[in-house]
Amino acid sequence: LPRAPGRKKAAERRVKKILALAALAALLAGCGAEDVANCAALRRSAPDKALEHCDRAIASRLVWSRQKALARLDRGALHFDRGNWDASIGDLTRAIDSDRLTPRHLALAYFNRGTARLQKSEPDPGIEDLSEAIRLDPLYADAYSNLALARRMQGRLDQSLAAANAALKITP
Repeated sequence: LPRAPGRKKAAERRVKKILALAALAALLAGCGAEDVANCAALRRSAPDKALEHCDRAIASRLVWSRQKALARLDRGALHFDRGNWDASIGDLTRAIDSDRLTPRHLALAYFNRGTARLQKSEPDPGIEDLSEAIRLDPLYADAYSNLALARRMQGRLDQSLAAANAALKITP
């Protein structure tokens, strides 16, 4: 049976729509990626620009959740560098809660948040975060070092010494 001309044209229109949507999706896929990349890359050399890129990446609907979590991790580090502990802790918490970070990035997020909490003189939550960073990466010498400082803040000198010795075993 020959097809009716109307059906053929409708099928052609559907195919054209699908191709147009696919082309648009491919075009938009790169949007926001530059902001995510610059968020991390400019942290040391141009922190103000890096913060702008982080803000745009986090606000963008075109940045996928894993990339957004990394942008929050980087923005948390930028806030940490500026001594803005609450903003740092907030971004790092959102990155951790996203469940989109790799184990390595998750350990870094817990380390940074724990260190920010120590800067705020909050040793108990700082110790929890540093312990989680160590659980995720048992060879994270900096986490042991900061855990030693936190235990010292609490007056637990024997535990502080144990954490410091653990750090020294990893990086003598």
